[in-house]
Amino acid sequence: MNSVSYCIGCGCKDDYGVGDGGCSWIRLDRKAGLGVCSECEHRSSDWDNGNRGFSQEAEINLLR
Repeated sequence: MNSVSYCIGCGCKDDYGVGDGGCSWIRLDRKAGLGVCSECEHRSSDWDNGNRGFSQEAEINLLR
């Protein structure tokens, strides 16, 4: 199990963005370490259809 989960839409994670007064998880797979945060709700249908790859925005943010 991964200790930190990342949003596939924007790249925010448990210890930055989610839960610190910002967004919250609306989809989450702790084992995979991936989810969709409330700010990226538009990615929920992708998630539900099995498309759980990072968006371009998330990839850029993960490099920071």
